[in-house]
Amino acid sequence: MDARSEAALDEGIELFNRGEYHAALDAFELPYHEAGRAHRPFFLALIRAAAALYHLAGGRPIAAGRLYASSRELLTAFAPEHMGLDIQALGADLVAVFAPAGAESVRAPWPPRQAPRMRRRKG
Repeated sequence: MDARSEAALDEGIELFNRGEYHAALDAFELPYHEAGRAHRPFFLALIRAAAALYHLAGGRPIAAGRLYASSRELLTAFAPEHMGLDIQALGADLVAVFAPAGAESVRAPWPPRQAPRMRRRKG
């Protein structure tokens, strides 16, 4: 991954962790478009996870649920970790938001302990 894509990935993770999901999905677009075939599904999963939370926060639980399901399916291929991102932890965080009672009953903002986070190890 080139330096611009690396910086965009880091920016997207930072935005996601601040709850700025629309801005995060925009940031993930650059590495998605520049990624090779093997990594595109990974970036698409990040885009869809951010989009799911954006739609959920906006009161569109059906769209959110569909995007979440698609993201989760794509992420499983990259677990437990990919490009330093802890996929298992992200998946568990997303399940904690979407699974307990279904997306229809979830409302943002979430308590800080429940807000999904992306954790990336550098190195």
